[in-house]
Amino acid sequence: MFTESTILLYSKRQDDVIMVLVKELENWLNFLIKNVSYELLDNIKRRNPEVPLLVLCINSTRCATDASNAIQGITEFQHTSLVVFHHRDVHALSFTPSSRAFTDPAIKALAGIYDIAFLQDKGIYHCDLNEKAINGIVAFLRKYV
Repeated sequence: MFTESTILLYSKRQDDVIMVLVKELENWLNFLIKNVSYELLDNIKRRNPEVPLLVLCINSTRCATDASNAIQGITEFQHTSLVVFHHRDVHALSFTPSSRAFTDPAIKALAGIYDIAFLQDKGIYHCDLNEKAINGIVAFLRKYV
């Protein structure tokens, strides 16, 4: 069991959009989990495999391809979950969960897969999909903190 209160975040994409999403995700999670710090890794090789990891992926082309690229280089899946961000407004959220689109065995071995909707001007907004995803991420993280 991980005793410190650190959560690792990782994204191959290191641009302004991902930085905004990291900050917003931290704000949502800090509301539900207290006394936790987040560390954004710029190199997955620096990861301690015992520390929970949220891999962040923005769905920009094909979800399965984006997710496979996002977890490339990760070898320990037990303490790893994937967060797939979809740039969609609330009226366009009726879609199949990302987890059903994945055939890659590495992705299927992850501890969790969560879909979150966002808009660049609104960020991560309140909706059933996002609340379900945040609650799932919190349940995953509570195993460690």
